[in-house]
Amino acid sequence: MRIPAWTDSSSSVRINGHALDAAGTPGSYLTITRVWRAGDRVELLMPMRLTVEPLPDEPTLKAFLYGPLVLAGQFAKGDLLGDLMHNQGPELEEATKVEVPALSAKNQRLEEWIKPVPGQGG
Repeated sequence: MRIPAWTDSSSSVRINGHALDAAGTPGSYLTITRVWRAGDRVELLMPMRLTVEPLPDEPTLKAFLYGPLVLAGQFAKGDLLGDLMHNQGPELEEATKVEVPALSAKNQRLEEWIKPVPGQGG
């Protein structure tokens, strides 16, 4: 089984309700060798964690992820017209720039300044 890199070391595996001693390392694979029977049930618990990654084409820009999900923020649209919101053509260059606030974490851990909204999952 693939253990994705976005999970953390607290991931766990249960077979038929019994925990395995090994759960695999994030970013690797876990091999389970046993005699399988019809009806065997494998449960893999993969807690998501918060990470930050530089964008491949612009390392000074960062993407924030929660597990495999890229986080996004909703900002004011300014004077951006509705037909330009999903258009990536040359006319977008002529649109009024939308001011997006800069984020500053001041060397804090991600979990200290990016938090789930209560009652909204996470």
